Order: sequence, then structure tokens, then C-alpha cells
Amino acid sequence: MFLPALLIILLGFYTITDYKPPWVEDAKITDKSDVIISNSEDNSVTGKISNFIRDGEYDLALQEIENGLKEDPANSDLKILHTMLTKKLKIDFKFNYLPAQKYITSKNVDESTFLSLTKEDPYWLTIHSFEKCYLYLFQIKGEEEIKLLYPGEKSSNLFPGGKIRIPDGFEWLHPSGKSELITLYLVAFRYEIKDLENFYNELKMNSGSEKNTILVNKLLSRLKNEYTQAPDIPGLSVGRYQFRYE
Repeated sequence: MFLPALLIILLGFYTITDYKPPWVEDAKITDKSDVIISNSEDNSVTGKISNFIRDGEYDLALQEIENGLKEDPANSDLKILHTMLTKKLKIDFKFNYLPAQKYITSKNVDESTFLSLTKEDPYWLTIHSFEKCYLYLFQIKGEEEIKLLYPGEKSSNLFPGGKIRIPDGFEWLHPSGKSELITLYLVAFRYEIKDLENFYNELKMNSGSEKNTILVNKLLSRLKNEYTQAPDIPGLSVGRYQFRYE
């Protein structure tokens, strides 16, 4: 009798209070901020903020938002943009590998551990987002070869939340067979960072051309910019992990 009664009470609570789980509210923040940024005119306050966000100048965007809220504390658009930048975006990023193809080992992505793997140690990645966000995962070999691991051809950069495995299914990522430094960058944000995809698509189109080095440097510079700013912008989550194949 106790469990059915408790269930009825809980259902009644959700119905009466119109309770929404946190991730529902977070999804609304993402949707509304997309509309605000996309529809803002360049000469408006939100337009200026939007341009800062698009250019990756999040500190300037936040400063502009806070100045705007001092003048107009009730401005709902500025409140949404402020939440987008200042509410912590929780991302769990794990590096999984199979030493000598025997025992699965997982590590949270941080810079406290530096692994040296061999060609006998395939790896894969798991990402758990606690809310809807835009997600990008890059793999860099040395500082020359860049591959976009997520989104793929069949996936969207707008990740609905939950857990994903990269690569999908039961596939693994394998080394190229030569000694090299591998860097992984995971970038998650509540607004689409088009520059990351644009730089990468342009890089693919110009592979092997004289522009290749310039485009690689542009993309690396933007990734490093996101990584540098992330500690001061809770709404921007950037994980970087490096390991070496011997």
C-alpha cells in the first residue's frame, strides 16, 4: 500500500506544481538563446553581445550583459544570455582504452595523467551531457592533422543530452602506427559555435593545398581560445586530453 500511495502523491505534486525537471528548463534556455542571438540586429545591445559570442569573446559578452542588466534589470533576453554563459554546463568526458587488447581501462579526461599507448592499445571515448548543448570533438595528431570525431556525417552538433560512445557501436579508434602526440579537444556550449565547423569544412576542402597550414593554425587557435576561456565561463565546457603513441 505504501508504494502506490507514494506514487499518487508524487504524481499529484508534479501535476499541481507543474514541476519541470532541470534539463527541461536547460533545453528552453538553449532554444531561447538561439533565437535571441540569431534574430539580434548588429546595432542592438543583444546584437553586440551576439557578435562577441560568435567570435568566441565570451568575457566581453558577459561584461556587456552585466552592464545591460544594471541599466535594465528586467530585460528577459539579457537574463537568458546571462544564464547561458554563467550556469555551469556539466559534461562527463571519459577516455577508454584496452591495454594489449585485454582489460578495459577508463579515465576521466583531465591533464593530471599523461598516457603512453602502443599500437596494441585501441581506444574509444564516452561523453555524458546532463543537458541539451552543442557538442564538438576534435582529434589532433601533432599539430598538423585534425579530424572532427563529433558530430559525424549522421549526427547533429546539437546533442540532446544523455550518453554517447565515439565511435558508435563496438568500433575502436586505432593509432596510425607511428610515434605521435594525440590531443583531444571536446567543446560544449549552449550556442552553436559555427566557426569550429566552418574552419574544419574549409580545411577538408583545401587538404593538401598551400592554404592547409594556415587553416590548421586558425582552427587550433580557436580551440585553444575556447580552452583558455572555459575556466572563467561556466556555460562553456572544454576538455583537453593528450596522450602519446609509441
